[in-house]
Amino acid sequence: MKPQIKVKTTVDKTALLRGLLEKLTEEDVYIGVPPEKNERPGSPIGNAALSYIHEYGSSANNIPARPHLFPIIRSKRNFVIKRLEKAWEKTLQGDRTATHNALEGIGAALRNAVRARFKSNNWRPLSKKAVAARLKKDAGPAASQMKIVAAKTRERGKEADWSKRRLDAELKAAGARFYPLLDTGTLRDAHDYVIKKRGGHGGVFGVLTADTGEGSEGGNA
Repeated sequence: MKPQIKVKTTVDKTALLRGLLEKLTEEDVYIGVPPEKNERPGSPIGNAALSYIHEYGSSANNIPARPHLFPIIRSKRNFVIKRLEKAWEKTLQGDRTATHNALEGIGAALRNAVRARFKSNNWRPLSKKAVAARLKKDAGPAASQMKIVAAKTRERGKEADWSKRRLDAELKAAGARFYPLLDTGTLRDAHDYVIKKRGGHGGVFGVLTADTGEGSEGGNA
């Protein structure tokens, strides 16, 4: 007696799986200065280049490094991985929007963290010269006090040294409320995220991805 052969018809989901896998890798999230936020009216240099310069510093121009982008990208690595793992699970279950939604959440979280770093950091403080430049634009009590101290320094010949010490103290106290790179807020607010098709970010300088890890010190950042 010949053995019976049973044939069981199953649904071939190979094409569906292939499509879902492609969905997982078709987009990237970019953190940095997008092209539409690069322009600085009246400035010969854009926000993207300015961000790069301050990220790494410039010894030739006496600009200290004040990293604000890559430290955030590195510190959020585990957060990004976990968000993507959850999104991939949902995608494999048929949720075609899970990965894109995860990238939106990742982009927003990293953008907010980068902007927050402009106030919460261990950067080198502004120089006295930079603080004085800021005070010239400030109409508050500190600026008025600075003018008084400066006037006394000029008037008192023998007490000039004492007045200079007081002037330095006033500058230090006033400088405590000034954040480097955060004068007008233009540079900080230029940092954002964009989601693009993989390989479609273009060649605009300064749009940095999570995969990769000139102005003056007192300038209007």
